[in-house]
Amino acid sequence: ADPALHYLRDGMLDLLAAKLTGEGGLRATEPRVVLTEWARKGGSATADLGPDASLEMAERLTAGRLLLGDVVGTPTRLVLNASLLEVPGGRQLARISVEGPPDSLAQLVDQMAAKILTTASGETDQPLSALTSSSLPALRAYLDGKARLRQGDAIQAARHFTRALDIDSTFALAGLGLRIATSWYGDNVLGERGLRAAYRSKNRLSTRDRALLDALAGPHYPAPASTYEQFEARKRYQQLAPDRADAWELYADDIFHYGLILGFADPPKSSLDAFKRSVDLDSTNALAFTHILLLAAQTGDTALEHRILRISSRMPDSVSQSWLVPYRWYRAHLDGDSTTFLSFRDSVTPTRQNMLYRFVDHALYNGTGIQDAWYAVQSLIVKTPRKEDRANFYGTARVIALLQGRPKAAAAYLEQQATQPYDVNAMITSVRDAMMADGDTVSARSAASYLSSLERQPIPADTAARSRLRASIRVMEPWRLSRGDTTRTRFSIDRLHAIEQASGGPTTDSEVEIAMIEAMSAHLLKRPNLKQVVDHLDSLLTVTDYKSAHSGRYALAGIVTALIYETLGDRERAFAAARRRAVWWNQDQAYLATQLREEGRLAALAGHPDIAITAYRHYLSLRPDPEPALLPQAQQIRDELLKLEQTDVKP
Repeated sequence: ADPALHYLRDGMLDLLAAKLTGEGGLRATEPRVVLTEWARKGGSATADLGPDASLEMAERLTAGRLLLGDVVGTPTRLVLNASLLEVPGGRQLARISVEGPPDSLAQLVDQMAAKILTTASGETDQPLSALTSSSLPALRAYLDGKARLRQGDAIQAARHFTRALDIDSTFALAGLGLRIATSWYGDNVLGERGLRAAYRSKNRLSTRDRALLDALAGPHYPAPASTYEQFEARKRYQQLAPDRADAWELYADDIFHYGLILGFADPPKSSLDAFKRSVDLDSTNALAFTHILLLAAQTGDTALEHRILRISSRMPDSVSQSWLVPYRWYRAHLDGDSTTFLSFRDSVTPTRQNMLYRFVDHALYNGTGIQDAWYAVQSLIVKTPRKEDRANFYGTARVIALLQGRPKAAAAYLEQQATQPYDVNAMITSVRDAMMADGDTVSARSAASYLSSLERQPIPADTAARSRLRASIRVMEPWRLSRGDTTRTRFSIDRLHAIEQASGGPTTDSEVEIAMIEAMSAHLLKRPNLKQVVDHLDSLLTVTDYKSAHSGRYALAGIVTALIYETLGDRERAFAAARRRAVWWNQDQAYLATQLREEGRLAALAGHPDIAITAYRHYLSLRPDPEPALLPQAQQIRDELLKLEQTDVKP
């Protein structure tokens, strides 16, 4: 009777599922799974299912019991009625009714869950943990957030979850919801707030929701966890909650981004298989559609592609366009529809620049659209009048130029991006570009000369100055070693240890940079302990959190590791080290072409020709027109690819 209570139409599913989690003998089917099947059988915002259709639905979902209920409410009174039915058959096991004022909803749900469990178990009422929040406004905000997540509207969902936490800071489920929502559009600050709230009140979460917390935060939160440890936490959650769509979604998402690091032979296939399971459980699981459409198109799964497009057509444009627009551009490239993909390229303006970054995402993922990205970023630079507003575009242009094998153009953009005449960060980047991406050696030598003069200065007390000194040493020593110069290696290592101590002790980053220098030195000097040294470096790379790792420095560390293992005759470990990189989440992967070249070469040596073919094709798609100095390298890759393709192995 009270329209203010209509949110409970879907909301009661979430409220009861939060109570019936396996403890006490019953576990509710995942609400999104129920709603998907309910809608398939004809349920809607204006239509209910009859008892017979509801029983058929429950049987299809392999449920043992069906709870049918209604909410009767006025501004002053709330009554929850329910019938517990046996499946199949429909025999009534119990009639349950609880009532109270509207602001006692949490207690009423507790009472109903207790009666359901008591009826099912045949025992007396069992004590149940209190609902995560006892505040009705917080509960409503939380349920609104859950509804928005089902629609794929992550930004609006985050606003509702934030409102729930503003009302009740102990609302752990709202914290989990906030972390999930923000992860899809990149608000790390707000996402961290959600994690902190969930962690503080984790004793109020069910066993499965505590596993979800670990899957989102890592098993050592608030301490960091490696990419491997984070994946294992997601795997545990998926195994503990195989009927939850979000468990499969999180598992699939980690494979998509970090499958190469985790050792999956074919990350796209493994990721898509898990994403399919998520969609089968919840066809409205719209958050994952960006990756699913890309993977379905990439692997040729047209049935899944069309299925997702049909689902998307029923969603508001404000939600679906975020994944449909990049998909249509990508599909146009796959179909050779130049009119369409060029129209998307030409639509990029200073006020509509998101597509530029989608072009870069796809180019980094499989090489598609690198020329669109190059055209778009240059267009944005021309159309942006203020230099300070062009800074990010200069940085993106440098990355695209290096990917395309245009080091002189990259050096020019780096110079334009510099904020002052002696920009240390720009000089460090120039030196690393020369080492890792055939960068401009004239600019690099000039930068190295200046940075070398900084290395001998006393260790500063100022944190920022100390960080600049550390950054100078960790690029200059590899630069010297790559040129056969070991004269300052021990000095550099001692300085890095001293900076490490002055900064509060070792971190994984600082240990990796020192271990890499030790490995390069041992390799150059042919030391007998080379294997122990490189094994130590490799072990550090496996306990890295690649979400926060600097892509340029870790690309260098991976290639150093790969080349040393190749020297030692361990081609499989060399191949694995060369392939260790994240995909999609980081657009600053300036050295990807170098990584692909080494991945392809080492994959062929290790007996993985299909992977070598994929890597070489990706490399060549990035470099359709390199600068003259790099034409021989591209031709060599083309020749190697042709040899591989002439075998009977299918890519």
